Amino acid sequence: MTESLHAAVEPDSRATVPAAASEVFSAYIVEPEFEAALDAELGPAAVRTPRWTGVLTRPGADAAKPDPMFARQTLPGATLVKVTDATDLPTKVATEVLRQVTLAHVTDIAGLFVFTPHTGPFKTCEPLLAPVAAATKQGLLAAQHKLLPNDCKAVLRGWERGAPCVQVAIVGRTSALVAAGPVPRLAAGGFAVAPWAAGIAPVPTDKQAPSRAYRKLEETLAWLGRAPRQDETVVDLGGAPGGWAHTALKRGAFVTAVDRSPLIPPAAGHPRLVQVKGDAFAFVPPEPVDWLLCDVICEPARSVDLIELWATQSWCRNLVVTMKFKGPVNNHLVVEPVVARLSALGFAFARAKHMRNNHNEIEVFAYKI
Repeated sequence: MTESLHAAVEPDSRATVPAAASEVFSAYIVEPEFEAALDAELGPAAVRTPRWTGVLTRPGADAAKPDPMFARQTLPGATLVKVTDATDLPTKVATEVLRQVTLAHVTDIAGLFVFTPHTGPFKTCEPLLAPVAAATKQGLLAAQHKLLPNDCKAVLRGWERGAPCVQVAIVGRTSALVAAGPVPRLAAGGFAVAPWAAGIAPVPTDKQAPSRAYRKLEETLAWLGRAPRQDETVVDLGGAPGGWAHTALKRGAFVTAVDRSPLIPPAAGHPRLVQVKGDAFAFVPPEPVDWLLCDVICEPARSVDLIELWATQSWCRNLVVTMKFKGPVNNHLVVEPVVARLSALGFAFARAKHMRNNHNEIEVFAYKI
């Protein structure tokens, strides 16, 4: 792995440059150790270059898959900007951004994200972030474009109105990927682009949480765009030691945690917590609840059956379920039908995503209204 990371920060030592600077492709950011999983999910393509550590591409302006679960960010309609002198990169990037935005015939920009795909492999590229961002912002403002706040809610409202997003991924000291244009909508709800730089959702640190598992739930709730609220009802299957229950309890929800093992403080003993000792898969709620949370270690097929049961019986309005895997590739084949099924069952938003805090697992998350 050391050799590949070193190669990633050399000026395009791994990259195959497109035949022309204006060649358009789709770029996907993935956790480096899951490149093979994303490659299998995207499927075969005549051309698989350019590429860098944790960044895969496919030819064409439209993504072969608009929302691959192993990609935490998508850059649709991207081009590669390449210079011979790193000091020229800010100007060249700004010029390419303006070219793409001008083609969209818009004035409002919803999201200006300048980033490196990953902090480790692209460490030497980080000094370029500020000058590239400054040159791009200056160019957009000079061209009379209005930059909306990079706040997630403001960005999403802008996308609803058709405002484009500007993404600049610096992939080398003399190279950057630029994708600037309207954000594609997904059939199952939401947008093909994550409303954060590099697709990294903010996760607040919680030193009181019983385990680090809370981090992947917080990240999923950010992607979902909602979270358990005051007095809402939550069932947490496989709740021990209590990280997910704690995440819901601190928001004021009532939580029923089902597990054979006990929870630990601060979840255990909370006045809004009821613990049921037993099999998470055998639990039947006495009445429908607002949320189903499930982080049980089991075969993917059992998680699929669980989602099907709770969705068809209308036992919940919102759900977050972790699906855990053993093998490294082709796990998308198990998950893809689940998202389509949730949409068919009336969920207005359904998605599956491998996130920064996931291991060999993904989160399925959905809501009805």
